[in-house]
Amino acid sequence: MKLREAANECGVSSSTLSRIERAEARPDLDTVQALVNWVGVPLARVSTGPATSKRHSPTKGKDAIRSVEIQFRADPDLAPEAAEALIKIVREAYIAMKRK
Repeated sequence: MKLREAANECGVSSSTLSRIERAEARPDLDTVQALVNWVGVPLARVSTGPATSKRHSPTKGKDAIRSVEIQFRADPDLAPEAAEALIKIVREAYIAMKRK
C-alpha cells in the first residue's frame, strides 16, 4: 500500500501524512484520531494525556506504540515502506500529544 492509498483509507490527506512523516508538521488531534481509528486502536492506547497519566506507568505508552508498530508490520495489505512510514507518523503524533 502506498502512502496515497493509506491516506485515502484513513481520511487524511497524503500531503499531511507526508509532512508528518518528514517531521515537517505535527498532527492535530483530528489527524491522530483518524489514524488510530483506521488502525483500530483506541486513542487511549497511544496517548498518555492528563486523564490517564496517573493510572499508567511511563512504559505503557511505549508498549502501546510497539503494539501499533506490530499491527502495521503484520498487515498484509501494507507494503513494508508504507508500514514504516505510518509507524513514524504514529510516533510523531505520540510525541506531540505527550507535550500537551
